[in-house]
Amino acid sequence: MTGLQRRVPEEQRGKQSSRAWVFGTAGLAGVAATGGVVAILLSSASTPAGSRPAPLATNVTGTQAVGLANPGEPQAGTAALLSESQTGLTFTSSSGGENVQPSQQWQADQMGGGAYILVFTPDGLCLTATATKHGPAAQLSRCGLGLSQRWDHPYLGTDATGRTYWQLRSAATGRCLGVGGKQLDGGIGVAMLSCSKAMPWQQLISFWTAF
Repeated sequence: MTGLQRRVPEEQRGKQSSRAWVFGTAGLAGVAATGGVVAILLSSASTPAGSRPAPLATNVTGTQAVGLANPGEPQAGTAALLSESQTGLTFTSSSGGENVQPSQQWQADQMGGGAYILVFTPDGLCLTATATKHGPAAQLSRCGLGLSQRWDHPYLGTDATGRTYWQLRSAATGRCLGVGGKQLDGGIGVAMLSCSKAMPWQQLISFWTAF
């Protein structure tokens, strides 16, 4: 661990036997299944056999309670955690160290294939990549098992200041969630950015374990 960042070892990622996905701590019902298999196909039934994309995995391979943390600008030392405000998603200040408040907590369900579905614990809604008239965006939506709610969390190494560097990439759009300036209410904004290999601090999103 360097500074405020911590790479969570694989053994701490809540590994467990595979199971059907259930909407975590908020107590929501699981997605309805037909014949025991959740039908999430990205093509219509008329698509010729052999050209259809594979259905998305519906089994959970691990789960953990986390905060989605951005450490802030280098040398500033002002970490922030993804949360919700009256105007939508926002980054709220960390209370110090790697503490995650209940209002900043997420449930990270890792699905078969490696992507995560991220459930905001206070209201049971899921982090969703979407499009608006102003461009790509992220919001909280009713949970499903679609591609827009699947997120990859690749580790890219260490940045110029020695912090372990992770991105949070939408499996649907290939864009990265990151800090996007100030909101009208004064909060720290959220944006969907073109993913960069240059490791900009705005795109550094770490999982802080929450207990």
